[in-house]
Amino acid sequence: MFMGFLNFATAEELIKEKQVQVIMGMETWEEAALVADIGSRARVPVLSFVTVPFTPALVRLGWPFLVQMVTDDSEQMNCIAAIVQSFNWRRSVVVIYEEDIHGSDSRKLTLLSKALKNVGSDIDYHLVLPPFSDLSNPQQSINKELSKLENTTKSRVFIFLQSSLPLTNLLFSEAKKMSFMQKDSVWIIADTTRSLLNSVSPPAVSAMEGTLGINPYYSENSSSFKHFHEQFQQNFQLDYPEEDNTEPGIHALRAYDSIMTITQAIVKSAGKMNSSKMLESILSSNFTGLSGELRFEEGRLSSYQKFSIVNFGNQENNNLGFWSSELGFSDSPSTMKKLAGFAEVLRPGDPKRILREGVILADLYARPMNIAVPGIVSFKEFLSPDKKRFTGFCISVYEEVKKILEDDHIYSLPSTTEFHQYNGSYNDLVESVHNETFDAAVGDITITTERWDQVEFTVPFIESGLLIVVPVKPRTSKAWLFLKPFTMKMWVATGAIFFYTMFIVWFLEQRSNPEFSGPWKEQLGNVLWFTFSTLFFAHREKIKSNYTRTVIVVWLFVVLILIESYAASLTSMLTFSRLQSPVRDIEWIKTTNAIVGCDGAAFVRKYLEEDELFEPGNIIDIGSESEFQTAFKNGRIQAAVLEVPHAKVFVNKHCKQYAYGDGSFTRRFGGLGFVSSSEWNSFHSFHSLISPSYLLHQKKKNILSFKKVLH
Repeated sequence: MFMGFLNFATAEELIKEKQVQVIMGMETWEEAALVADIGSRARVPVLSFVTVPFTPALVRLGWPFLVQMVTDDSEQMNCIAAIVQSFNWRRSVVVIYEEDIHGSDSRKLTLLSKALKNVGSDIDYHLVLPPFSDLSNPQQSINKELSKLENTTKSRVFIFLQSSLPLTNLLFSEAKKMSFMQKDSVWIIADTTRSLLNSVSPPAVSAMEGTLGINPYYSENSSSFKHFHEQFQQNFQLDYPEEDNTEPGIHALRAYDSIMTITQAIVKSAGKMNSSKMLESILSSNFTGLSGELRFEEGRLSSYQKFSIVNFGNQENNNLGFWSSELGFSDSPSTMKKLAGFAEVLRPGDPKRILREGVILADLYARPMNIAVPGIVSFKEFLSPDKKRFTGFCISVYEEVKKILEDDHIYSLPSTTEFHQYNGSYNDLVESVHNETFDAAVGDITITTERWDQVEFTVPFIESGLLIVVPVKPRTSKAWLFLKPFTMKMWVATGAIFFYTMFIVWFLEQRSNPEFSGPWKEQLGNVLWFTFSTLFFAHREKIKSNYTRTVIVVWLFVVLILIESYAASLTSMLTFSRLQSPVRDIEWIKTTNAIVGCDGAAFVRKYLEEDELFEPGNIIDIGSESEFQTAFKNGRIQAAVLEVPHAKVFVNKHCKQYAYGDGSFTRRFGGLGFVSSSEWNSFHSFHSLISPSYLLHQKKKNILSFKKVLH
């Protein structure tokens, strides 16, 4: 039996007195929970059209005879997140929904939040509307909530999650009056609310022009649907002659499929079936109904589903394409051919404003795009600010990627772009984009955690980090270079071993060996020559004592080690021109309170003070490459801490005077990237194109040639 609202007594009466074996209907969780509880006690299957705000395991435990004729909301939330991602509305969104005292909204919010995080977005604000039946003055209450929303968040992407029909009518009418339906806003309507729109009042329909809706996809080409469609329209017009829209919605199709499911279960039993077998037969259903594939998993319809994306117009709706979890967006539900880009999409508040190719044509088109460029730069190779024109590697990257985007029709930036020189620190520059003084910033801006929390960054186009640069001087050639392989202590030790060996050989051989006898001068000469000759060739003197032979073996082993070490060290000195620097490492700098220089406009000083615990007085801010050279020469600084790209340029240009310092001091950061505020989604399209591999593919060698200098 199909019923709308049931109270406890009515449901019990149907089961006990009418002997019904299946109950279907219920459009709210309050009704479904009540009837499902009674049905579970009486072991009567209950088919409901509402999503249960609990996990399948809890549902089976509390209401084992409840069958949900709806799919899990996770697929729909993933579809919404995919739309947000495809249009690059990445920063944050606002979720609007009518509060449900039974908690059906909590699971949807959890699923939506998870899906948005998976695409790099999040929920910035929850606009929770009280139940319409609880409002004494609905219009005043809605205006109050919308005013609060306007003063709390700057996000213009709204996801309308769920609401009753009266509240939907009122909300959109008031939202239009309060300028929430302007061309810079985006509205996405979930299926729960979208299914009610056939009954929305004309003022609300007009206000909803340009919004995006999500519909569960169902085929309208089958013979069974055409037959149902004809019969439905005839009966609907007879029952509701005042209604203009006679199209069946998803709820009507699922109601019909529910009846077909029950009918097939009865046919299977040949009229002989109890309630338990009826439930088992219903859950084992597997056929194609009007609303799609009918197959149950864990007491509800299978979660795999296709959705159609609809753009609402004033006169008619525009079907943009389709989405499924397996293949994403497609332009055909039958072939599931990949969708290259959305067709023209109407925007709220402006019938002439459209979206193309899956990305937004900027909504601030009435004014130029204001881009800030750092005015205080240390290395002109990256950025050379000028009153009339800006040049440098960063500007070249921006211009080339912009050209690729426009040539390939991926994105169209505003026709007018104005660059403004910003004579402040890089942190202040990022803050000026955050507070919307500028729309974006282009330059050698390092991505740090603190900055990432404030603004949007493109992917990095160059690695970043910190390196120590120290002054060096080449080791000049000297006449006594042959003495350098060994230290003074080593030479003294070698001489001591030499004379000790000479004395032992003489002592052991002078009595029995005539080679070492005679006048003392002759004995001294022979033993000295004997010991020294072993360094280079075999000696001619014969050894008589075995003890002497043992001493000579040890001596020859020592000689072998000394010769090999000396040869290797001397060869290295003669082959490589070594550089000398008084600065050892980062710990030596801190211990000796050596003075270091850094880029005063960058984040380096703050990092050295807070993370490396440098004394503030030991850090000097330096503003240009030439100032670094001057400071090194006059002794103001003993080392410089530079960002990796700057250090590479500096050392490569002055490789005879400077070199990298302590190799263990290498701090990595997020790279160099461009900055934009959250509302300028244009810069997000740089993400896939700004990488060197893509530029190389596009043969933009004039940019890549500069990167070779850095390495």
